[in-house]
Amino acid sequence: MNLYPTTVTFDDVSQVAFSASRFGVFTAFNFVAGGRHEYAVQMRGKVRVAKGMTVTALLTEACNWQTVTGWVDHATGRIVGVPPIWVSRCAGLLFCALFVSIALLGTTFRGAGPFAIGMDIAFGLPALIAIIRWRSDGQVWHRLDALRSGLKLPSTIGE
Repeated sequence: MNLYPTTVTFDDVSQVAFSASRFGVFTAFNFVAGGRHEYAVQMRGKVRVAKGMTVTALLTEACNWQTVTGWVDHATGRIVGVPPIWVSRCAGLLFCALFVSIALLGTTFRGAGPFAIGMDIAFGLPALIAIIRWRSDGQVWHRLDALRSGLKLPSTIGE
């Protein structure tokens, strides 16, 4: 995954709104930085966004704020927009353990019939998604942590 770091100071911030769905909590906002207007930017989580904030963000497409994956807040040193690594690891391990246990139970008690294959697929897909999410979130987290270290920003405890 290509990640493009971008450092901006928000000259103006407007229409900050929080929303929740089955995919989690998101923060949507508009901002102006260096005379450039950006609209309907979405960040994962409930993120503090304010006028005058300086952040270093990672975008998956250069200059496209619709692809922001997370940022480091220069004032606090916090990484936001991406869950801590331990959350992704726990989800990945949980779904993998669930997949393995269902696969073993299914083949032990039902053989390799259609029911067991269906259960393997039903629990294998979430496990695969959790592992992919674990890997991509880990890449973003490590890149933001390296940027934070390079900027000599404080690391917050408990991330």
